[in-house]
Amino acid sequence: MTLLLLLYKLEEIGSQWKTSRTALLYKKGDPQDIGNYRPICLLSVVYKLFTRVILNRIERTLDEGQLCEQAGFRKGFSTIDHIHTVTRLIEVSREYKMPLCLTFIDLKKAFDTVETEAVLEALGNQGVPTQYIRIFRELYSNFTTRISPFYDDITIDVRRGVRQGDTVSPKLFTATLEDVMRRLEWDNMGVRVDGRLLHYLRFADDIVLITPNISQAERMLADFDHVCGKIGLQLNLTMTMFMRNGWVADAPFSLNGTTISECSSYVYLGREVNVMNDLAPELGRRKRAAWGAYKSLEDVVKETKNIRLRAHFFNTTVLPALTYASKTWALRKQH
Repeated sequence: MTLLLLLYKLEEIGSQWKTSRTALLYKKGDPQDIGNYRPICLLSVVYKLFTRVILNRIERTLDEGQLCEQAGFRKGFSTIDHIHTVTRLIEVSREYKMPLCLTFIDLKKAFDTVETEAVLEALGNQGVPTQYIRIFRELYSNFTTRISPFYDDITIDVRRGVRQGDTVSPKLFTATLEDVMRRLEWDNMGVRVDGRLLHYLRFADDIVLITPNISQAERMLADFDHVCGKIGLQLNLTMTMFMRNGWVADAPFSLNGTTISECSSYVYLGREVNVMNDLAPELGRRKRAAWGAYKSLEDVVKETKNIRLRAHFFNTTVLPALTYASKTWALRKQH
């Protein structure tokens, strides 16, 4: 701890903290496509302890600067909050025949592409003391990482992005995204809920725009794309989709000449939602997820005769897969 305090006071970082090793974790899709891998920084434990100490000192300031629309990486918030909001919007819009258009935005490698200067500027704009900003500037300057794609080490200069694997990175990213959202002039857009306009919901980089029509959604998406481009972020237009109910008139929806795909259902934060507010598809997904979780442990469970251990496996693996987001379910007799 004495060493960490000394580094904090001197604002100088040793060269051993300016390098890392990057491991590529496969997500899904074609394993031959490098885009289907997530780069994770393997960092020094002491380094991560140091950034954890810094995070503890600035976390409250950053949280106070976030709107309730951002639920990612915040105490007292979870995916359930936004899933419930989206399902209620769909339910109420159907009940009162109100137009509702939801645009689900996908960002390309958001954590890896955001500009470092944009991160530091966002911290300053949200009231983080300059001493901590100088420390982050030092941590991110002249940083390199090593990767071994074909058994030979390759050293790469890292000039952008926040490090996936560092405890402070999620907060740095959400602070930067908050700075982006503040630049948008959407005062007369969105859907009115309890006397206030709701324009969007955010969970880290999972963003959904909420509008009463397609033309408004198109303008908001263009505005968001414009400000994102200034800090190094890009929209993945092949994965960005919109969903509308029957009271929204059909109209062209495109961005920079690319047509935005329409969908009747979308998996939002791990829960399938659809314009008909039909719960059956999501219940089917939960059953399949539970069976998948059981199959992954089946051999272990069969070899275990201890009833308590079997129950533990079920309660910690199968049951969470089966009941994820069950708080947002409106069950009926047919279910």
